[in-house]
Amino acid sequence: MAVWIKEVTTNWIASAGISTNSGSSPTIVNFTTGGTYGMYITLTVSGTATFNDSSHNDGTLTGNATFNDTSSNAATLTGQHNFIFNDYSYNQGNIYWKATFNDYSYNNGGIDGGSVNYPAIFNDNSYNNGTIFWAAIFNNNSYNNHSFLAVNATFNDSSYNVSSITGNVVFNDISYMEDSGSITGDATFNNESSNRTNISGTVTLNPDRGINGSSILGIV
Repeated sequence: MAVWIKEVTTNWIASAGISTNSGSSPTIVNFTTGGTYGMYITLTVSGTATFNDSSHNDGTLTGNATFNDTSSNAATLTGQHNFIFNDYSYNQGNIYWKATFNDYSYNNGGIDGGSVNYPAIFNDNSYNNGTIFWAAIFNNNSYNNHSFLAVNATFNDSSYNVSSITGNVVFNDISYMEDSGSITGDATFNNESSNRTNISGTVTLNPDRGINGSSILGIV
């Protein structure tokens, strides 16, 4: 289906899939997809963009964006905005600022929050399979599956790391470091967290239950 959309200054709700755009790239204020065939056109969205079902973004978003269901992003997302991925949605582009992944969503691209104040956040079985700069927080059985360089990385609840991290890392609750990666930097293990790999840096143990709490192996 080919469409020609001129500049739109209010809201646009797309109820069907659109695969091509025969005109110039339109500018939308608020944009919502409601179809199941995907949106593969280039758009400039200045307000809030919401992608549902199997929709896909390959355009310019200059405001907040939420990706739901199995929707995806392949574009570069910039600006001081929030980019949220829910329910098996995923990112393949580069994100500069705040990125949050929930409910089995995942990152295959690059995330640069610009400072330690804006970490990439992974919740509820979501995971990282891309590059992260500055900081990241993993909660509720989420995990990291890719080598990344970060100033700070924090693992909470039952989250875990299976790759290599360069930077300072904190493990809380029952989170853990798998034996398939390594840590180059200082590492802190709190509560009942544990380590199964090599660490090059200072290690701090703050167990809740003495020898039955945090454990550390492979310090180099």
